[in-house]
Amino acid sequence: KIAKHIIDWEDKKRNYSDEEKIVLQYGIELFLNSAIKTILYIIGAIIIGRVKETLFALVIWCIIRKQSGGRHAKKDFVCFVISGSAIFFPVMVSSALKLTLKMIVISVIVINLIYMLYAPYDEYFYAEERKNEKKIAKYKSIVCSNFALIIGYLCETKYLNIAIIILLEQGGLIIHREKGDRNE
Repeated sequence: KIAKHIIDWEDKKRNYSDEEKIVLQYGIELFLNSAIKTILYIIGAIIIGRVKETLFALVIWCIIRKQSGGRHAKKDFVCFVISGSAIFFPVMVSSALKLTLKMIVISVIVINLIYMLYAPYDEYFYAEERKNEKKIAKYKSIVCSNFALIIGYLCETKYLNIAIIILLEQGGLIIHREKGDRNE
């Protein structure tokens, strides 16, 4: 693994403890994983000739995913495929979509309701002492989603369409039952 080689090389100079090596290696693996996915998505964008749209979708996906959490795939390749589909699907259909004002308003209301009710979805926030952090993450999710919608609105229609689709896709990944609900 590349991350292990990097840590072993750095360890010669810094002499890390075993715990530090584990944490650093995990962090480097996460960074490399994200960087490789991003590079592959950009290569895909170049191939299909939609670089600006893909970068817009990628930025929204990453920001809202970071703020609102969501379900995770068990395998990295599955994550790559699902995330890539969530990014490229709106890019590919955005120009063909003809949303009416009523459809846009309904989408904005649904997006805000989803993020108000379900964000953030992350086990980190299950602890009682993190209630305030959870509330802040919820507010950030709502602000980020509305900011993405405003930016999309201010740009061309296809960017608003991309923002709506991305936010609805991610919204679907955070819908869950609260801990303690029946039939869990």
